[in-house]
Amino acid sequence: MSSLNLPLPQLNAANYSNWRFSVECLLDKEGVLEAVRISDDDEKKLTVDQRVNYAKMETKACCIIVQCITDRHLEYVKDAKTARNMMESLDSVFKRKSPFSKLYVMKKLLKLKCNSDDLQDHFIVVESLLRDLEAAGAKLDDTDKACYLLLTMPDKYDVVITAIETMASD
Repeated sequence: MSSLNLPLPQLNAANYSNWRFSVECLLDKEGVLEAVRISDDDEKKLTVDQRVNYAKMETKACCIIVQCITDRHLEYVKDAKTARNMMESLDSVFKRKSPFSKLYVMKKLLKLKCNSDDLQDHFIVVESLLRDLEAAGAKLDDTDKACYLLLTMPDKYDVVITAIETMASD
């Protein structure tokens, strides 16, 4: 696979969004991301030579995905015939778009408060929850995201928040 011996991302129940992004980057680096992204129609249009090349890509993509899944989660992909099917199977388990998953993430976001002086870490947590909320089916514009972020800020930032609110109304 790669000449860099970096640890492979490992899937767990709480990191699916980041895991998927990492795996797609790894698949792209290895030149096999198309195996996950190709549609059935495009696959049917492949020439004989392209099919041979695609079969090699498919095998490599499946191996990479399996290496990035813990034994606990292998059951979700064992019956999948293709790399795309593996990712779709994992999507169906971990990327739930339901009112309850949306409510769960929204509740976490609304309860979140910045307790540390490291704002960058806090912003990363908020951004991650906002992505999870969008993945759960919520439609958020930039104003919504800014409001959620500002709601998590401690009282010592009230002056900054007031200044932002004043600028926004002008």
